[in-house]
Amino acid sequence: MNASIQTKLFALCITLVLITAIGISATYYVQTTQEKHRESQQRIRIAFDIALDDFAHQRDAYLVRFDEFFKTSSGISGTSSIYLQSKEQLFRELTMLNAYFGKTATQMKDFARLISADHLALFAKDGRMLLEYRRQADQEVVGAYVVSSAGKDTFLNLNNVSSPEMMAIWSGNTPIPDAPLPTGFIAQYPGNLPETSSAEFFASDTEIGIRVIMPIKYVGEMTGVLIGEIFFTEKMLQRYAALSKAEMTLFNAEKFKLGTLLFDVKTIANLFDHVPECEEIANHDLQIVSALVENQTYYQGQCLLKNRDGAVGTLAVSLSQEIEKQALRKSLIAVVTVSIIVIFLAVGLAVLSVRGPLRFIRKLMLYLDRIAKGDIPEKITERYKGELDRIKENVNQLIEATQETTRISEEIAAGNLNIEVKERSEHDRLMKAMSAMVLMLNEVARVAEEIANGNLTIDVKERSQHDRLMKALNSMIRYLNRIVHDVKAAADNIASNSEALMARSETMSKGASQQAAASQEASASMEQMAVNIEQNAENAMQTEKIAQQTAQNAEEGGKVVAETVTAMQQITQKIAIIEDIANQTRLLSLNATIEAARAQEHGKAFSVVASEVRHLAEIAKTAAEEINKLATYSLDVSAKAGQMLATLVPNIRKTAELVQEITAASHEQSTGTNQINKAIQQLEQVTQQNAMTADNMASSAAELAAQAEQLRETMQFFQIAEDATAKDKPHPAERKSETAPAARVVPKNPAKKTPPRPAVAVCEREERTITVDDVRDERDDEFERF
Repeated sequence: MNASIQTKLFALCITLVLITAIGISATYYVQTTQEKHRESQQRIRIAFDIALDDFAHQRDAYLVRFDEFFKTSSGISGTSSIYLQSKEQLFRELTMLNAYFGKTATQMKDFARLISADHLALFAKDGRMLLEYRRQADQEVVGAYVVSSAGKDTFLNLNNVSSPEMMAIWSGNTPIPDAPLPTGFIAQYPGNLPETSSAEFFASDTEIGIRVIMPIKYVGEMTGVLIGEIFFTEKMLQRYAALSKAEMTLFNAEKFKLGTLLFDVKTIANLFDHVPECEEIANHDLQIVSALVENQTYYQGQCLLKNRDGAVGTLAVSLSQEIEKQALRKSLIAVVTVSIIVIFLAVGLAVLSVRGPLRFIRKLMLYLDRIAKGDIPEKITERYKGELDRIKENVNQLIEATQETTRISEEIAAGNLNIEVKERSEHDRLMKAMSAMVLMLNEVARVAEEIANGNLTIDVKERSQHDRLMKALNSMIRYLNRIVHDVKAAADNIASNSEALMARSETMSKGASQQAAASQEASASMEQMAVNIEQNAENAMQTEKIAQQTAQNAEEGGKVVAETVTAMQQITQKIAIIEDIANQTRLLSLNATIEAARAQEHGKAFSVVASEVRHLAEIAKTAAEEINKLATYSLDVSAKAGQMLATLVPNIRKTAELVQEITAASHEQSTGTNQINKAIQQLEQVTQQNAMTADNMASSAAELAAQAEQLRETMQFFQIAEDATAKDKPHPAERKSETAPAARVVPKNPAKKTPPRPAVAVCEREERTITVDDVRDERDDEFERF
């Protein structure tokens, strides 16, 4: 769509305003940048003026202070002159040393504190250091370079001349110790003594400052020199930076840096073509360079601090460019703000001129948005001119067409297919499509009515190869024909097989009853067997107890026989003793008879007694021999009895063990018999349940036959094609190819489906009967079988 004249004018005005605002802003920004750059250079010069003016003022002030100190302090000139006149006497007489060196050291310390000096030194005319003061960090050291009691040069600390240690030295009680010079102290003035007063810059490896030189004269003759050094401090440079609002840095090449901004001296030195002396920058142009320090850009200028010997350091003034950039940003923001205000004013004027067309465009966008969302508005009734009026008419025609399409869709959704669709022109594709859709839906309704009346012999014509709906109807009719045919065949098959199933169920019921009776008899026999086994177990237990008692008695009898054998052996030993006694008695009686014969008449009576004794001895011997034989025989008999008992005891024990095994076996038989009895009882219960199941199966078979007959009568309602047979049933893959793919509906909890049982053709009904395998599926294994 071409832009209108008003839109073009509006865009042109805005473009001119933008170009003007940008040009003015750019010019102002460039001029402001140059002005700010000149201001930065001027600020750097002002910073140099502040620092250098203060340096000059300090040098003049220090000269005045030193001159006043020299005039008011008699110790300085007196010490140098007394050293010049009588050096040896001065170091030898302690009272003189205390009077001059001690007093002058105190005066020098007070003066250094007054002017914040970091170093004061008094040198004699020959260059020897007499007194020196140094402040290092927070400590002060003041002392004299004298001769010790051993005659060597030594440093005498005079920080506190009235301390007990120093009083002992002054009184001569303590010799002056040998001590080296502290760090930084010098024993001899380097070079020739200056003859004029001066205040100039100086630098060391660690410090930069002002050095004041004051020659000391006594009665017109030079007797020494007083040197004073005041170091520049960080605080002083911070004060300069605060006054000038710039960064101050003081450095001595790469040895020493001091200030508010520390940077790489060597890198920035390469940026300068020439660094002027600080005293010349007022009359010469100052070179300003741009330096990057710590990721920030600075304007920087430098000048050299010099004394009579040359440059001693460099003073650098740095000004952050961020200050200039901030000022430029503020100016830029002001310019941009003014430009934006001007632009908004111009846009406001342009909007006022095109407010009417913009209102129409917003309303048009609202109408189109409602139509896109399905909310059909009323026609636009406002009046417009020119192009806007033509747009309004086109939008109203679009609304009218959309309303008509909506009305037709609502009639179809309500089920009213007796509607007329009018085409507004020969190019009205929408109404042509609506008319074709109504015709197709009428055809679908007619087919559905025929199917509802049971007519499955109708034929549906497909209008094109993409006619998914008619293809689906054709497929549905074919499948319904085949399903009805299969259901009829299955109903006939179920009816014929139900009778056979009922007969087999009755036979199974009779067999189950007989099996239950046999199970009862077997159960009674097993119970009697269990009683007998338990009685055998009890008898075996009693036999076991008797065998154990017999074994115990046999063991005790064996012990008694062993004791009898032992007693018989002891008796045999005693009988042997008796035989020995009888033999001895017989010998004694024989001797007595012999003695009686010798005594003749007097021994007759004794001879008679000896004869009787001998007779008794023979009788005793005979009895002892008989007893010995009996004891020997008894010993043999007892030994045999012991051997027989020893053989009998293991046999009795073996018998007891066998009886125990018999008892255990009887218990196991009793337990097994009880288990068999329980199993037979369970078998009896199962058999009774089978009998009941067979009866129920027979009843179910009869009911199934009745329902199959009812199903066969119900299926007579459908009229199917003559060529609808089970053999023509297509594979599911073919069915899918005949219809367009549709969305697959998956249940939330899909269950495992049982595969369909094979259908039985009508032609095979008379040639086969139903068996258990014919009605078996994978669910049959889930039932308990007995």
